[in-house]
Amino acid sequence: MEIGSGSARSELVKRISYGGYELDDGTPVNFSDWYTPALPDLRAVFLTEVADGVGITWGLSTGERGKKYRIAPALHLGLILQREVFPNAVISLSVSTKLGGRLSERTCMADYGIFGRAEVNCRLAASELSPEDTLAYLLKGRARDESRVALRFSWRF
Repeated sequence: MEIGSGSARSELVKRISYGGYELDDGTPVNFSDWYTPALPDLRAVFLTEVADGVGITWGLSTGERGKKYRIAPALHLGLILQREVFPNAVISLSVSTKLGGRLSERTCMADYGIFGRAEVNCRLAASELSPEDTLAYLLKGRARDESRVALRFSWRF
């Protein structure tokens, strides 16, 4: 059994939470206000042996959300095959993936004074990009992008 918190998508959000900028009137905008979760992504993954040398991993993650993003809950699934190839030597293959767990980021409405209001990527509202160009940089991510395949050989001597 594995119990933990976080994911690659959580880490991505955490990295951008350290930024910020100032509005025209000098008011600071801290990204940590937008990208700090109320509760981190929690997961529990279990291993069930289905036959000699064959197991499945399964579990769930809760997802997480902040003011400007959301990571949906995910289902964790995997398969482990293990075989002794000669005395004290074992080869194993593990495959795992996640279903669900999509990362999405919300937009903001920015007020550009005489230029009007526009929908923007909140993090890039103060950049030199046009408001519509900032939308191409919204965070997106699928949990299945974290899928893994591992082949391991171990020999005890």
